[in-house]
Amino acid sequence: MDKDFQYFLNYLFGGSVVLPLLAGLIKWKKIDNSYRPLFIAFAGLLLNETFRYILIRNGIGERSIASYNYFVLVLMWLYIWQFASWKVISYQWLWAIGGTLTLLWFADYFVLDGWMIHVRRLWFRIAFALALVILAIQCINGLIVAERENMLRNPKFLFCIGLIMYYTYRIFNDAFTLRGFSNEFLKQINDLNRYLVVVQYLIFLIAAICIPRKKNFLQLS
Repeated sequence: MDKDFQYFLNYLFGGSVVLPLLAGLIKWKKIDNSYRPLFIAFAGLLLNETFRYILIRNGIGERSIASYNYFVLVLMWLYIWQFASWKVISYQWLWAIGGTLTLLWFADYFVLDGWMIHVRRLWFRIAFALALVILAIQCINGLIVAERENMLRNPKFLFCIGLIMYYTYRIFNDAFTLRGFSNEFLKQINDLNRYLVVVQYLIFLIAAICIPRKKNFLQLS
């Protein structure tokens, strides 16, 4: 397959985040503010995918890795902020978890092996993915106890399912890489990423469509 076409195809896979983003933007003024960190994250993902694609097409693909390594820190804060907005964790825990992961990010890219921002590192990514999976499971447990509606139409449940599916895969993928599995095996596992990304964003799209309108409270005079 032609490399330019492969790069474009990969961009389309990653850029499919535009689907839940557009669904959120259409309903932006009508949805509860507690969902907004997710759509800010989606906008950031789309911008970063576009920026990386431009860098690759201009022959400076090594900088595209650095751009994601910087952005993944922002993405981490947005996702954890989302769980705090849903009251899955307190804002004290938001700062505790986010601060700990930020320190790990800094150590992984700048301390453990020196300046490695242009390299795909794994320790922070595994910790970030594990934190998201745990928070998503905690959120689902709370929904099971508190909600009586059909979970398949619950936007929080759907968002969490998308996160659990994708980031569980990322944990195993990065763990296999750390353990030094064969390149052929790792390539087969890595090839799943582009398809799981699309599945995740389609789940997010359904979740975005299911977000109810925010309630308007009329003040009685």
